[in-house]
Amino acid sequence: MQVFNIITIKAKAVAFGIGAVLLLLLSACGGGAAPAAPAGGSSNVAVEADTVWVRSAVTTGMSDAAMGGSMDHSHGGHSAGSDGKMDSGSMGHGGGGNSAAYMRLVNTGTQADALVGASTDVAKIVEIHNVKMENGVMSMFPVEQIEIPAGGSVDLQPGGFHVMLIDLNKDLNAGDKVDLTLKLASGKEIKVTAPVEQR
Repeated sequence: MQVFNIITIKAKAVAFGIGAVLLLLLSACGGGAAPAAPAGGSSNVAVEADTVWVRSAVTTGMSDAAMGGSMDHSHGGHSAGSDGKMDSGSMGHGGGGNSAAYMRLVNTGTQADALVGASTDVAKIVEIHNVKMENGVMSMFPVEQIEIPAGGSVDLQPGGFHVMLIDLNKDLNAGDKVDLTLKLASGKEIKVTAPVEQR
């Protein structure tokens, strides 16, 4: 009986030693590590775009009235008139005409994200903008990003954040469709097709 107990104790010690060695090997090989996030962004980010639309415009310029008033575009090489206001026939970005895309960005994930850029084949330049009112003049200015909180949403709408389509390659008439690619800070890209609307 005593011999059997000694053999049992030795067997347990050997099993414990083997288990310890295996645990060390798994740790050294990264077997116990959490899986890495997939390339191109966190799996905890789930941003979608809905109610996307683009304002109709012509390549000879879009009226400031369509954007909600007289616009000052004195940023980034786009200069306003000497009084800081744009004439009624253009938005101050050159003769190609300009438009804007609006939408709601919804983040159903557990991590915040941000809209950091966009692209389309209907305009030579695409920027993210915001609008502010100062001394009775509505000013438009580029922003680096638009935050999209975890579990929340952000609206891009006239008089606020929007995706500016500068120097259009063609007229955008009501009923047309515009393909947009939205670029997020997480690395994710969202491709949408937006209807052109006269609002």
